[in-house]
Amino acid sequence: MSRVDIDQTDLDIMAALDDLGAKASAREIYNYLETLYERRESDDDVPKPRTIRYRLKQLYEKELLHSPRIMTHERKLGLGEHIIELEEVPLKTDNLLRIIEQIPSFYWWTAVYGKYNGYQIHAMYPLTMQHLNKMLLDEMLDAGLIRDFHILDIVDYELKQTDFKNISSDNSLNWNWNSWPGELSNTDMESTRRKLNFTEATGIAQFDYQDVMILEKMLQNSRITQRKLAREIGISEGSVSARIRRMEDEGIIKGYKPAYTPVGDPIYITLYIEIREQPQAVLAKISELPFLIGVSSESMNKHCLKMAISSEILKHFMQRLRDLRPYLTSYFLQYQALIERKSGEHQSVFDLFDAEKNTWVFPVEKYLNLIRSSVE
Repeated sequence: MSRVDIDQTDLDIMAALDDLGAKASAREIYNYLETLYERRESDDDVPKPRTIRYRLKQLYEKELLHSPRIMTHERKLGLGEHIIELEEVPLKTDNLLRIIEQIPSFYWWTAVYGKYNGYQIHAMYPLTMQHLNKMLLDEMLDAGLIRDFHILDIVDYELKQTDFKNISSDNSLNWNWNSWPGELSNTDMESTRRKLNFTEATGIAQFDYQDVMILEKMLQNSRITQRKLAREIGISEGSVSARIRRMEDEGIIKGYKPAYTPVGDPIYITLYIEIREQPQAVLAKISELPFLIGVSSESMNKHCLKMAISSEILKHFMQRLRDLRPYLTSYFLQYQALIERKSGEHQSVFDLFDAEKNTWVFPVEKYLNLIRSSVE
């Protein structure tokens, strides 16, 4: 985003979407802005709903605002997810990439450097086979394709949105780095629970093939209408509505978040932290940061933080992170090199659901043979 792309009104509208949710109507945004301008004691006129709709359309056309992101919780469907860091063997890179691209459960990857120089992968697995990805990685080690790996098991995740109230139209942060993180005792725990609502208790919900098909199509196109869903799946529109509402109630669909183009010319980083003391207070401090953070959690103590931030913000963040180090057991940083990447949602993994058996079927032997054949 550059200064010519957005103004303060655009930022206010995006702030309203953050607080109200991606499905907020122009009238709801107008009511939000009325309160915001009154609290701010602004002399500016509140944009009318028609103006808000026009500005939203412009933000979409400029590709600054994107279709809402559907937040799904696959563990409720019996699927787990790992974030994997691979240390590559440079002479075997071509073979390694060929394997990664042919395993559909490796649905997203990018080149990275840092503690592990190689690739970062998002990989799904059935909860009935929690060892699947480690088995594949051990096979890669034996085949000499990689030197080392690290796995984080995503039990829950949250997307802490950009706080547009702390961003100016010239892309600078209205943020005092000297005051962060401050004392851990001086934290707003209730605000943290709203932004990072992590839970370790995730039972499997009741679902069937039609639920899986609905989710797959919603992930492919988050703006698809229920009428079109009903037509493509072959069930009534009322049944589609009831199934979506049930999946929302059961937490299979966690919510709908607005999606934005990151501000400025960002550096994409992944920070792994293991918290030794006061994990809730440390997370509370992280949730105070004004920029977008994807938080994937294995437990209350082990987290993966994904950020897209400018080099200037990264410098300040790493300088101030030192004040949290006494509370951490360990941490390490990975930088994403977006020259090589496979970007996608995990809906392709849904093709591995067997409608007749009503279960997930991953062809493990096929994957293992693929790896073994690479060294023959």
